[in-house]
Amino acid sequence: MNPYELRQIGRYRVNRFIAEGGMAWVFEVVDTSYGDEFEVLRALKLLKPQYASGDDFERFRREAAAQARLDHQNLVTVYEADRVEIEALTYFYYTMTYIDGPSLAQLLATQGALPPPRAIQIVCDVLSGLAVLHRNGIIHRDIKPGNIFTHADGRVRLGDLGIAKLADTSSQTKTGTFMGTFVYASPEQALARGELGATSDVFSIGLTLFETLVSKSVYDHVEGIDSTSGIEILSYLVGRGRVGGEIEIDFADAPIPTKLAAVVQKALRIDPSERYQDADEMLVALNDARVDPGETVVFRHADLAPPAPGLPSWLWGLVAILALVAAGFGGWRWWDLRQTQIAVREQIALAKQLNDRIPAIEARAQALDEPFPRELRDDLVEAAQAAEEDLDDARRFADSGHWGPAGDKAEDALKALAAGCERVNAEFLGERVDTRVRSVGRSVESLRGQGAVGVLPTAWAALMAQVDSIPTAPTTSGCIATEEQLARYASLHAASQAAENLTEKLQDPNLLAEAVSDAERAWESAKTASTDATVYLVLMERAEEAMAQVEIHRGRDQLGAALEALRRATNDF
Repeated sequence: MNPYELRQIGRYRVNRFIAEGGMAWVFEVVDTSYGDEFEVLRALKLLKPQYASGDDFERFRREAAAQARLDHQNLVTVYEADRVEIEALTYFYYTMTYIDGPSLAQLLATQGALPPPRAIQIVCDVLSGLAVLHRNGIIHRDIKPGNIFTHADGRVRLGDLGIAKLADTSSQTKTGTFMGTFVYASPEQALARGELGATSDVFSIGLTLFETLVSKSVYDHVEGIDSTSGIEILSYLVGRGRVGGEIEIDFADAPIPTKLAAVVQKALRIDPSERYQDADEMLVALNDARVDPGETVVFRHADLAPPAPGLPSWLWGLVAILALVAAGFGGWRWWDLRQTQIAVREQIALAKQLNDRIPAIEARAQALDEPFPRELRDDLVEAAQAAEEDLDDARRFADSGHWGPAGDKAEDALKALAAGCERVNAEFLGERVDTRVRSVGRSVESLRGQGAVGVLPTAWAALMAQVDSIPTAPTTSGCIATEEQLARYASLHAASQAAENLTEKLQDPNLLAEAVSDAERAWESAKTASTDATVYLVLMERAEEAMAQVEIHRGRDQLGAALEALRRATNDF
């Protein structure tokens, strides 16, 4: 099913396709049960059919149930969950609050750091919604700017409870399995250290508040840390705990009030017992900072209050080792697993990017002035279909934590695409591009021999610029090489057409008449020139240029006699 072509889902009329996640599509829809006179907008999340069973479906069902049982102005509300038949397949979906503004992540990407009053207002709204979750025993576990949504009127909602869980019940996630987003995870969550409490969400809120104020991750200010690398963040957090230290917080890029800095500092304590214990407690502190912000100063890590005494360093080291062992079948193997996850995700993203470009490659090949063989076109389409199936399997394996099979399927997708494109390169594009290269080269040499550079200098310069812009032969292979060869063919075709146009102009009899006329006028002007030597020399130069044009069409003897006469006239002068 193509989500872009979907127009109806049950009683919901589809306005537009909004986004695609690993397991589901999201649409903007209208609930037609309210009648034509009302346009009630909803967001509809449609589960992909391959995830309609097992742990994947349970996670989807749990997300809908968690959001449906709660009704708060700062939480995304679920209105209905059901199933629907589309193209003979059963799809599960739920509808939720339609939000007409950007996420906080999009807001920060377009506007940068927000002023403290606006940042406080947004995070206070998030804390109000999160407090409802905490009072109902629900831990969100994935708080980040991308899951915080803003309405056009400024209201804020916290969404995406896909990996949320009840604090007092078992969950889909086992000890040693990380769920969430590393850059916004608490130390205990990153280390997959057993059950998580409300204090884990508080840590994620602290990271989000810092980023909202500074427009950078707190880890961007730590020397030697790549803030996009989960492995480096984990190593840093373990190191901080080992020495009894805290996260290095640097507000140098955005000076903020003292009380606000203190709120961020407490939310980001390494030891969960030293943080705010839930969203309600942090909300009180943040509201107090809003009422009485204190002095605005530049804070660096060393300026902040020293951390409370922690565990002895030797005991922190033991905790780190045990946590790593628990988190992944033995410390170093856990690190290998994280590296594998990152590599597989990158492979899946690359395969999807290439597969999305296949329709454009096919269209460009069919648009060439030489017929694109049907069997090659069919091969390319089949390769894209096979790659899409492999990608679906890769995503399903990755979402369920089976990284080995996910990597294999992503590799299969890349191989299928490469095979289809390589056949196009070998059996169609390669020979035709080489033929065009030779043809353009011969045309340029022929035009040079006909004196095009002198007769039509502007057109010749344009042709040479076209030739110089032809891309070099690709050094890659597969679909990227196909795209490069298509670009070469297009440039060669344009150069070939320019050469043909220039050849036609040179064969125009009117061009010869104009050249002879120019030469005669210049000659007469030179003979009757004024006594001004500068003017005479300019006219003589014009006469020589005109005679150079005549040389191509009238022979060197006539031109030689004319130039000799011109030189005699110069001597006489």
